[in-house]
Amino acid sequence: MIDRIGQRLGHYRLTRKLGSGGFADVYQAEHIYLNTLAAVKLLNANLASGDIQNFHNEARTIARLAHPHIVRILDFGMEESIPYLVMEYAPNGTMRQRHPKGTQVPLSLIVKYVRQVASALQHAHTHRLIHRDVKPENLLLGGNNELLLGDFGAALLTRTSLMLSAQNIIGTISYMAPEQLQGRPSPASDQYALGIVVYEWLCGSCPFQGPLAVVHNLQLYEPPPSLRARIPTLSPAIELVVMKALAKQPEQRFVTVQAFAQALEQASQHIQAPPPPLILSGNGGVQGHTVLQATETVLAPSPVPLTMVAPRAAPPFPVTIIANASRPIQPRHTRRVFLSSLIGLAAIGGAGALGLWMAQQGGQTKPPTPTGPQHVPTPKATPIPTKSHALYTYTGHQ
Repeated sequence: MIDRIGQRLGHYRLTRKLGSGGFADVYQAEHIYLNTLAAVKLLNANLASGDIQNFHNEARTIARLAHPHIVRILDFGMEESIPYLVMEYAPNGTMRQRHPKGTQVPLSLIVKYVRQVASALQHAHTHRLIHRDVKPENLLLGGNNELLLGDFGAALLTRTSLMLSAQNIIGTISYMAPEQLQGRPSPASDQYALGIVVYEWLCGSCPFQGPLAVVHNLQLYEPPPSLRARIPTLSPAIELVVMKALAKQPEQRFVTVQAFAQALEQASQHIQAPPPPLILSGNGGVQGHTVLQATETVLAPSPVPLTMVAPRAAPPFPVTIIANASRPIQPRHTRRVFLSSLIGLAAIGGAGALGLWMAQQGGQTKPPTPTGPQHVPTPKATPIPTKSHALYTYTGHQ
């Protein structure tokens, strides 16, 4: 390994090594005139003469990706046939440093992160660029802790002779989509990688682990393990969204990575606190929310009156109107009207409903003033149906 500390590349001097990967090393660098910091990525690839122009073309395309969540490309060039990129320096490290392996990230933060990454990826896809290496190590944190998509190094080498063979696939296998492993990456491959990142943030680990050959086969042929098996409290809607992004076939995923982010946000908004307890209003109606299941919130109807309905098979029982001593007595012809109504209602509804009807009519109808002495019949007790002869039911909405 070559020690490049102190080496000058263009107007930048390498000051310390920030990290290394399978095909690139990253250094912190300082501008020799401006004294500003930058990050320099040296690609571990000796480009043939025919590849240099392709590298320049891709670098110019990436440099034009002006987006608030994409690391800016400040410069690029060649050093002894080794290509390098000078990028905006992200002072707050990477998402891997912010959330180490094994860390479960709160859903609200995940939604916020995914919204920013998806916006950056969608912008790149619009410019016909596929990132190919979305992972926490390549998600950086800017000066205001905004999330920045970095390391387009894999995209830079796509049109060079280095990438013409399937044996030279660039990426990180734990986050690579099946079609990318087969040498056919597409924008949906970046969505798959972001889905793996979300899966890892939710439960603390990637869905597929083990030796490279094992992970390779699992990515190609096996569905991811259930998230809810690992996190029983996770909303089924969240799992459904993540699993759709991790579909083996690209066409079965979301239409765009932006659509994936929107679906995740919508699913997260459906997770609500338990509804308030059932409250009975003064008139016997129901107010507030009625809980049907722990995972559902259902709005109850407006307050509904409770009506006592007697079974049809129950025999009619005698009904006698009890006169109120403080009010005038109803004349006989009024009682005959009630008797006629009694016969009609008994034929279609049952005596229980009739009793309720007569009780209501007795309180609403104003009797005429008697013209002479009236005979007051001795009131008789009205039999009350037993509890087994009646039931309470909702009859409608008010």
